[in-house]
Amino acid sequence: MSIHKALIICFLAVGFTGCKNEHPAKPAAQKFLDALRFSDLDTAWNASTASLDSAYCSNEFERVLDRAKEAKKLGICGDLDKIGGDDVERATDEIALYLQIQKAVCETTSLDCNTYARWVFDTQFGALPKTPEFSIVRIVGEETSALVYVEMSSGAAKTPLTLPMKLVEGTWRVGEVRGLQ
Repeated sequence: MSIHKALIICFLAVGFTGCKNEHPAKPAAQKFLDALRFSDLDTAWNASTASLDSAYCSNEFERVLDRAKEAKKLGICGDLDKIGGDDVERATDEIALYLQIQKAVCETTSLDCNTYARWVFDTQFGALPKTPEFSIVRIVGEETSALVYVEMSSGAAKTPLTLPMKLVEGTWRVGEVRGLQ
């Protein structure tokens, strides 16, 4: 079925907003998150793909998970089994947001972006790890932007770092970095 036919059927069945709210990829996302608790990322991916019904929404979901799979191969995805909760759509968004933060930090700062991104992700969505490099992380999210607040510890001194994240054409980008020496 072509993407156009899938969209037309979706719109006729539940309406424009209904298609978005019900998100046909949700069952696949749930299977993916459930499988992650007991297996690796590839196994979870294989378990989830059978639930992808709509061509449009499955393509969208696959793009997110493809990025997660690639990141896992590169060793930058951290503990994806910490992603969870009842809101499956939010959880899939967290994968994308995590990878985008990681990429933005790599491109914009001299920080160890893998360590930083994993720490941001775990702090916001999972456990709060204790590391000597960072003392506070907070993400304030809105529909179109998020602010990442970090305090980096260096001995007794703390250097605040603010990374305003803006959503640009579907990608979170660092708009400005302040306080980074």
